[in-house]
Amino acid sequence: MSNAGAVVAALRLRKEREIVAALREHGAVSEKTAISIERKRGFELRVMRSLLKHGAVKEAASSAFYLDEAAYDDMRAKRRSRGMVVAVISVVLLGAVAILLASNVLPL
Repeated sequence: MSNAGAVVAALRLRKEREIVAALREHGAVSEKTAISIERKRGFELRVMRSLLKHGAVKEAASSAFYLDEAAYDDMRAKRRSRGMVVAVISVVLLGAVAILLASNVLPL
């Protein structure tokens, strides 16, 4: 079984954190303090587009961006909620299979 999905997710989160950290370090947290960011390519471009799509990063002017902390926190909270839903569903399904195996409804 491949761990490629987990690796991609980890890389995506790392790039996201790097972009957010750079904006915070430069104080780019409002339209007035927006900074220019060099053009992203490939994977970084997809991460930046995702942050823009969710409103966590906003464009103030041509190639000048800033972090919307509230939107970023909201985006992360929604991500955690989705993760919890997947975890709960997985546990319920595993429990159901275990019960069915224990009751000999599902043969091994």
